[in-house]
Amino acid sequence: MSQLYDLEDWLTTGYTYMAMTDYPYETNFLKHMPAWPCNSSCQALTKGMNRDLSTIGDDELFAMITQSIKVYYDFDNKTTCNDIYDSSSSSNSDMSGWNILACNSMAMPMEADGVHDMFSSRKWNYTSYSGILYYYLQFYLMFYHFYKSR
Repeated sequence: MSQLYDLEDWLTTGYTYMAMTDYPYETNFLKHMPAWPCNSSCQALTKGMNRDLSTIGDDELFAMITQSIKVYYDFDNKTTCNDIYDSSSSSNSDMSGWNILACNSMAMPMEADGVHDMFSSRKWNYTSYSGILYYYLQFYLMFYHFYKSR
């Protein structure tokens, strides 16, 4: 079951990053994406939706989702296999600076209810978030002191 959650997180990351960078021009700072990546992604999802949903089989639905998420993860058609466990695949950039920023000055509570959005229900949990921040802080302090002592 955890692999299913991992896949869901991978898909959520791709769709979230497309929404954050839904610009009217091509971009290449998170990933190479077309102008209006959300529109491109939705076209792949909606091409089979003009008929009774019960007629869409699992294989066809998976193919539609694959084409939809490729707008983010493989717009250039250069990836032969997507590794959902490879965290570097979510961005072309080193995102560690974002974790530092989110820890010290930009906490952004985000929730999804699964009704008014396309994501599974996820409630903001301050305790969980602060535990993650503590982990990042400890990691970066250890990293800093290690290199400072060299």
